[in-house]
Formats: sequence, structure tokens, C-alpha cells
Amino acid sequence: MSRTVLILSSSPRIGGNSDLLCDSLASGVEAAGNKTIKLHVAHMNIAPCKACEYCHEKSKGVCVIQDDMDQVWAALEQSDSIVFASPIYFFGCSAQLKLVIDRLYARYEKMNLQTGALLLTCAADEDVAESAKIMYRKIAECCGFQDKGIICATDVWAAGEISEKSVLREAYNLGKTL
Repeated sequence: MSRTVLILSSSPRIGGNSDLLCDSLASGVEAAGNKTIKLHVAHMNIAPCKACEYCHEKSKGVCVIQDDMDQVWAALEQSDSIVFASPIYFFGCSAQLKLVIDRLYARYEKMNLQTGALLLTCAADEDVAESAKIMYRKIAECCGFQDKGIICATDVWAAGEISEKSVLREAYNLGKTL
């Protein structure tokens, strides 16, 4: 039976290093006979969580904010796996991805994800990505999906620089396991 993998690409640079890493993973997913849904969340209108608790107290998981997060919810309902992808900005994931992650609070108990992965790119060494890795592992634990892996492409800055790295093959292989 075919599986569906949701890829949340959060770099504002379409075609940049994070996006190319996502595309390589997606190729692996599709080579294994599965389907991908890729959303460029940096180009979506997603507001921050208001901490109003409407989603838990009044609506059984429906957020009071009506914006492009509805597209993420729709994609999540079709998905077996989730992939978070982000460049590292000042020791953490992009603000665009963090908005989505915070809004997952509304339905985290109802998500039926089986597996997940994290893709990161950074211009420095991998140690600058530690807080993003910790956050992802906690999300996997909280949401109850199996962590299939974290890939962090280091020393990439200029758009396309990742194309010279073996990490694209790693992402492809990870995609085959999702």
C-alpha cells in the first residue's frame, strides 16, 4: 500500500539548498513507490498561535485562526509521514517553520503520523543545529511518530552549493525509508 509523505519546506529561497535537499528526499520517497506532498510554508500566510485554547476547549482541534494553515491540516490528513525542512537561522529553525510547529498544537493529539524526519542546512558546523534537533525529537515524541532520521547539510550558504555534497544521496536514501 502506498504511503504519503508531507514535506514542509520552510526556506524562503525556492530552489535553494534546503529545497534541493527536500527534492532529493522526495525522489527517494517516490522511488520507493510512495507519494509526496510538498508545501513551501515560507510562502504561505500562517499566523502565530494566539494561545487562546479555543482549539482544545471549544472546537476539538479546530484553530480559531483561518489562514493557510488549513492547507497544512488538509495535507496532514492525507499523510503517513512528515518531514520538517529548514535552514538554520541563528541556532534554530526558520521562523516560518516555527509558526507551523506552534500551530500543530491544535491537533497534535489527533495526528496519525507513523514516521518523520528532519532536514537541515547550515552555513557552519552541525553543532549550531542542536536546538532544532532537540525540538524535532520532542515533537516526534509528543506526536507519537517514529523518528526515521535527521540530516544536516553543513557548510552550505550560496544557493545550489549543496549540489556538490554527498548529503543529497543521504536524503534520497532516507526518503526511501519513509
